[in-house]
Amino acid sequence: MRNALFATAALLSTSVMAHNDECSVDMTMGVDLTPTKIELLVDEKSPVVMTADRLYVDGSALELSSEQQDAYQAYQQGIREFVPQVVDLAVDAVEVAMIAVQEVIKGLNINDDGQRELEESIEQLKETQEKYFSKEEQTYHLAAHNNGEFDEELEQGISRVVENSVEQGLGSVFSMLGEAFSSSDGSFEERMEAFGKRMEKMGEAIEQKVEASAESIEQRGDLVCEQAEQLHKLELEAHRQIPQLQDYSLLKI
Repeated sequence: MRNALFATAALLSTSVMAHNDECSVDMTMGVDLTPTKIELLVDEKSPVVMTADRLYVDGSALELSSEQQDAYQAYQQGIREFVPQVVDLAVDAVEVAMIAVQEVIKGLNINDDGQRELEESIEQLKETQEKYFSKEEQTYHLAAHNNGEFDEELEQGISRVVENSVEQGLGSVFSMLGEAFSSSDGSFEERMEAFGKRMEKMGEAIEQKVEASAESIEQRGDLVCEQAEQLHKLELEAHRQIPQLQDYSLLKI
């Protein structure tokens, strides 16, 4: 059982974020995205505002040529495709951690104090995620983050949840082991065998659930990396066509 819990920890703390080994992307501006508008958020500057057919820089609408309009529309569409994928990926990565913790709580009958401690860790993890990524219906928010700071904070949060899960889980295991020792049902060997099978079954269930989710997230992470590279090209072309945008770089790759 101990190995199963630590295998789960490894899956959460490494596989979930494995796509970061394939590409390195920093968001140098925040983004607010709604069905009708995109805002690129920059500290101490007016946001760049994008609507279906108008581009506003420093609060003024720009008159765009046909070529500029084409570059603008392609860039805007790239942002609309990229941002929801990134936000959903971050939200789902946190969900993976929550699934594992819920399975530990359910399988090990962790006491109320232990459950509260795990729930606090989960809440801190969700707060980290929401600090950078959030969504409500068709509205998405993506905060600026540089030098892998979100990846580091998220991984620390996941590690904290996993460590608490392991600590509380092992405490519950020892409690159940004590009950097995003192039980009068069957021989000692039979009680130990039943206990071992229960732990093995629960460990396998946790690992299978987390592993499938982690693999899916890693695959989606690879796709997000490809999207980031494509969006970066669209951004460079928009900068080339529209000089007023050159001081506003969304991606750093």
